[in-house]
Amino acid sequence: HPLRVSFPTSQAIYPIRLTGSDGAPIQLDLFVISEQRAAGVGMKAWVCERMHSYREYRSFEKYAHSHPPIYKAQGLLSPPVGLNGISDLMWPNCTLTRLHGRLSPSDMQSDLTLSWQPLPKRPIRLHNRESALTLSGIVFAAIVILVFPFSVNPAVKHNWSWTTLARKRLSVVFLLAIFGGAFCYAWLDATPVRAQSSAFYPMFATSAHEDVLKKLSDGLGDESFIETYQRTVEVTNAQDDVRMVAELEKPGDYKINATSNGWDLAILDINYITTTIHISSSGLPELASAE
Repeated sequence: HPLRVSFPTSQAIYPIRLTGSDGAPIQLDLFVISEQRAAGVGMKAWVCERMHSYREYRSFEKYAHSHPPIYKAQGLLSPPVGLNGISDLMWPNCTLTRLHGRLSPSDMQSDLTLSWQPLPKRPIRLHNRESALTLSGIVFAAIVILVFPFSVNPAVKHNWSWTTLARKRLSVVFLLAIFGGAFCYAWLDATPVRAQSSAFYPMFATSAHEDVLKKLSDGLGDESFIETYQRTVEVTNAQDDVRMVAELEKPGDYKINATSNGWDLAILDINYITTTIHISSSGLPELASAE
C-alpha cells in the first residue's frame, strides 16, 4: 500500500535519508511532476515530456462510468497516465520527468535536492536495448528497400553479373543501412533497463467485460450482483480473460464494491487504467447519456 506524505519546504527535495540503505547502493527511480524539467546530482533523465489531457481515451463509452484524469504526452507511443493517486496530482501542460541513478551509501547521507532546467528541444523517452535494436532494424530494412532499386538499374543497363552487382552496389547499400541503423541506435540513447514481462495481455480482455455487461439484462433474481456477474462470466466463457481479484494487476482484472444505491464495478483495461461502471440496485448497467 502506498504511503503519501507531504511537508512544507522552500526547495524541492527527495528525503532519501528515510529510505536509503546503510550497507549497499540502491537503484533510485524517481518520477517528478512539475512545471519544468527536474534534475538531481547523480541522476539521469530517462523521460521528460509535457503532459496533456488525453481526450482520445475511450473505454466502455456505452455505460455510465468514471475514471481518474488521464494525461498523455504528444508522442505516438507515449502511454497514457491514469493511475489513482498519481494523475490527480497532474495538470494540463505539466512536465513529467523520470530520473534514475545508482546511489552509494555516502550519497544517501543527505537528501536529494532537485533543481530545475529548461525543457529539452526534443522529448526524452526511455528506450531499452531491445526496443532500440528493433527500431534500428526497421531503419536498416527501410534503407535497403529504398536504395536497392537504384542499384539494380545500372546492373541491368550494363548487364552486370551478380558478383559484380554485389561488389559495386550491394556492399555500398548494406554499408549505408548499417550506418543508418547504428546512428538510430545511438540517437535513441538506449538504456540497459529490463523490459516488461514478455507475457502479452490480450487486447480483448476489456471486450470480454462488454460481452458480460450485455447479458446483464434480466436483473438479479435471487442472487447478489457479485454472484450474478461471476456466473455471467462463466456463461460467456470469459473466465480465461478476466478474473475477480482484491487488487487490480492485469488487464481484465475486476472487483465489485457495494454502494448505497447499487454497486461499483471496477475494471482494469488494456491501458492499465481503472474504469468504474456504476450498477443500479436492480443489477442493470446504467447506460450513458447521449452527451
